[in-house]
Amino acid sequence: MSTGLQVVLLLLLVGWTAFFVAAEYAFIAARPTRMRELTEAGSKRAARVVAIQENPTRFISAIQVAITFSGLAIGAVGEPAVRGLVQDVFGPLTSSLGQGLVTVLSVIIGFAIIIAITVVLGEIVPKALTLARTEGVALVVVGPVRVFTAIVYPFVWLLERLSAVTLRLFGLRGDIHLGRGHTEEELRMILAASYEEGVLEAEESEMLDRVFDFADTEVRQVMVPRPDVVMLPITSTVSEAAALVDEHPYTRYPVYGDDQDDIRGVIHIRQLFEAITAGDLDMWIDDLVRDVQRVPETKNLDDLLRDFRRTKSHLAVVVDEYGSLAGVVTLEDLIEEVMGEIEDEFDVPERDIVRTGGGQALVAGSVPLDDFNEVFGTQIDDEDFNTVGGAVFHGMGRVP
Repeated sequence: MSTGLQVVLLLLLVGWTAFFVAAEYAFIAARPTRMRELTEAGSKRAARVVAIQENPTRFISAIQVAITFSGLAIGAVGEPAVRGLVQDVFGPLTSSLGQGLVTVLSVIIGFAIIIAITVVLGEIVPKALTLARTEGVALVVVGPVRVFTAIVYPFVWLLERLSAVTLRLFGLRGDIHLGRGHTEEELRMILAASYEEGVLEAEESEMLDRVFDFADTEVRQVMVPRPDVVMLPITSTVSEAAALVDEHPYTRYPVYGDDQDDIRGVIHIRQLFEAITAGDLDMWIDDLVRDVQRVPETKNLDDLLRDFRRTKSHLAVVVDEYGSLAGVVTLEDLIEEVMGEIEDEFDVPERDIVRTGGGQALVAGSVPLDDFNEVFGTQIDDEDFNTVGGAVFHGMGRVP
């Protein structure tokens, strides 16, 4: 075989290797969600890719057979061809270096060139091109790969049986499973990378990050603390309750009995409006009180959200370990943990944090530590307290 024909055959074999390397990489890296989306849109090739991803063992084995075959063929065909070209270059030096040394140098340089060509053109370049268009490459190569797999299936079947027997000796199974799941930390890293690359806006990235924090957040971290809770005594009349509602406009109000630890239930502002419309201004509000859910401070927000959905409630009373009132938590509080602060046209902005200049600020003791950390870029965190006031009291060991 002439050297020129050997070089052409070498390039064809490298192209063969590059094709199957790209195919293997594409099937592994292609997003299953995107492939299923294309399948639902009617793409038969996408459906074939999905089938390979769900049961890749046979196809991956066939691809490995193709790559191994081409690697052996490249060594058998390419090395003599390249060695011949190198010997032609070193030919004039034979008289001074000796035939033996020239032959050794030709073999070494020939192998080096073959390895470089195979690695660069057969591995690195196809993987780089596939990485840029993973799904597109998978759709292009799926047909030829299926045909090749059908042709070499008897040989692949034999290899699979031998592999399964060998793996069982080590207590392993021979099935290949392309794991597609991600841990929470991996998903956070993906979101961070998407934000850095401009795929996600800052608001989107922050909201998705808060979603992951939601399940690990406890009620005590988002509740309205007891000192800030507006409550109605059960001995109030509709007229008296309306006066308080006018001063502190909310949708729902806890109602207490003998003291503020004796929560009897909750009253909705709509019930007060209906009583006022009916002219029942002197009616006691105890006739309007509804049962209210009580939850511990340590309850996780995702559990509370499920409770709200099950009971169709929007407010719960938070109690501490002794059963005393610790605060209240609403459905809006849970939503704001994901969406951020939500204000309607009746919300009165409270100046809980006022910067006074000179690196100083006036901060209300009821400000949650999460909000304080976000505003000032600090990382104050402790399980024993949730507000700025609690942090100050804990640090000083006394009431300031």
